[in-house]
Amino acid sequence: MKTGVDLKRSGAGTVTIRPGGPRPIAVFNGVGDILVENINFRAACDHDAVDVINCAGGIRFSSCHFYDSGLLAGVYVSGGTSSASFEKCSFHGNHEGLKVNNSTPTFNYGDRKNRVYSNTYGVYCRNQGIPYLSPNNNFSWPSTNSSYDIRATSSVTGDIHAEQNYWGDGGREPAVRHDHEDYTIITSNPLSSPATKIVVDPSPLARAQEKLFSGDRAGALADFKAIIAAPASQEEALAAVHGVMFASNQTPEEVEAALSYLEGIQKSHRGSEIGAAGLYVSISGLVSQGRPGEALSKIDQILRDHPTSLYVPYALLEKAFLLDYTYGDEQGAAEVLAQIAATYPDWELTPMVKTRLEAWRQARAGLPEEEESVVSLSSYPNPANPTTTICLGLPRTARVSVLIYNVLGQSVRTLLDDVVLGPGAHAIRWDGRDAAGQELASGIYVCTLKAGKLMRARGIVLLR
Repeated sequence: MKTGVDLKRSGAGTVTIRPGGPRPIAVFNGVGDILVENINFRAACDHDAVDVINCAGGIRFSSCHFYDSGLLAGVYVSGGTSSASFEKCSFHGNHEGLKVNNSTPTFNYGDRKNRVYSNTYGVYCRNQGIPYLSPNNNFSWPSTNSSYDIRATSSVTGDIHAEQNYWGDGGREPAVRHDHEDYTIITSNPLSSPATKIVVDPSPLARAQEKLFSGDRAGALADFKAIIAAPASQEEALAAVHGVMFASNQTPEEVEAALSYLEGIQKSHRGSEIGAAGLYVSISGLVSQGRPGEALSKIDQILRDHPTSLYVPYALLEKAFLLDYTYGDEQGAAEVLAQIAATYPDWELTPMVKTRLEAWRQARAGLPEEEESVVSLSSYPNPANPTTTICLGLPRTARVSVLIYNVLGQSVRTLLDDVVLGPGAHAIRWDGRDAAGQELASGIYVCTLKAGKLMRARGIVLLR
């Protein structure tokens, strides 16, 4: 398993997890006395910032920060990790700050407090995940968690101890929930005397996402539209614009209704980032409806009307994929990719762009065939509706990883993870679902193959 940092050492620094880059995954299986100290783990795409699996021998995180993992966890702890502990750490900007599965990690006590804030869930427990969240931890500074400070599902059959932590000014009651009727989350607030009861009210975006994940697409769609009409922040509005298409991708009629709604967003928010989001999200819907020409027009409108938008490099990449895979215009696609590489050298998907450009350069120059040129990656059918078979060819035995990314550079599915394959042809089936088994929206996705030091990428159009 590839790691982004040697977790057996201590040292200062920042580890940023990006598509195709290292992930600090700790699989220790009994190795003891590990100290991880003064490291910032930032997930720049939708990975958990850190996974700790089956570490029964003792691992301690001290003065570490786990953040920006999007819809996943800051730290995911699973299996045999009774001796995993955290002191003076922070968890923020994640869906779950700490996610616990069939394990009992601890927050250390005394002045070694941890901070858990600005997540959807501060701590999320399932499948006998019973952490000990001992005193003097902070669950509300500088901002609160948007849904619950601590949430346990009905698969947790035990009490969770979280006494004498800080939950907020004015005697704010901790926002906790245990779904099992026979057990509870035991809390107390050292600053409340007496405690003032505050009703837990998750943010509108968190409520809409919960509805979407639970299958209530109609309810989620209505909530997303309400957020766009009166957003609490631009970030919330942008997430809601994307949510509209995710909640409307089951039938052509739903997609058409979403496209019509997004057309209104583009007009009412012309020149703003919300308007750019409306244009960008429309691209995948138009492609799924068999209207690539209109998709290209939306891309050109982003480039013309929103030249400084964060969506510009993503729109350019969509354009390159459409030119190459839909229109067969390899030269036009190469020119767009060259523009991306020159304008956005530090963008997280630029290494993949450069790999594609180099392959085309060698083909045009008629260079002697190198080993990399006989590493192949393709898929059939493409477009996928929704299942496709991914075919790869290897010149020799190698450790292979195959991942699917969306056009925002977010990993949505791992098909192979550092698996040893022999030389020759291999086939993998992808059913158009993400890692959680949810159906992905119609649109363009990127399949990446990493075989040793060699890498290939291929666009896949997903239709439903």
